[in-house]
Amino acid sequence: MNEKTILILGAGEVGEACAIKSIQHNPKRIILHTLTEEESAIALENVKKHLDGRQIELVQSWGDALVTVPLMQMSREETRQPNNRRQLINYYYSYLSDDLIKQSSLYHLIQQHKPDYIFDGINTATVIGYQDDPYSLSRSIIN
Repeated sequence: MNEKTILILGAGEVGEACAIKSIQHNPKRIILHTLTEEESAIALENVKKHLDGRQIELVQSWGDALVTVPLMQMSREETRQPNNRRQLINYYYSYLSDDLIKQSSLYHLIQQHKPDYIFDGINTATVIGYQDDPYSLSRSIIN
């Protein structure tokens, strides 16, 4: 991992542990990506304590990695607006194509940072748990 770029998705406890362990391998840069700006700042500060003088660039990144780029940094309330909800339904349930992939916030993160390694620490159960009603999207499709 020497002189490499590492993208950590979901920089909660697991993501922070991956970042701290990665420091031992002297990467050039570690990107800590979380759902919110506040979580990302906290993760960055926690990891920074373990640098021990190493010159590793720590990059703060945030937003929903499981939606389209325009929705990436919107609040849950904003993504529930009718036009945004329609965009999510189309994104989640359309046939996979190059165009659809390029709409992805995850694709955007990879293109932006060009990581050599990606650690996926996104807790899908937590993502679903953040929803007020995890079945609301499927109900809106049925309706």
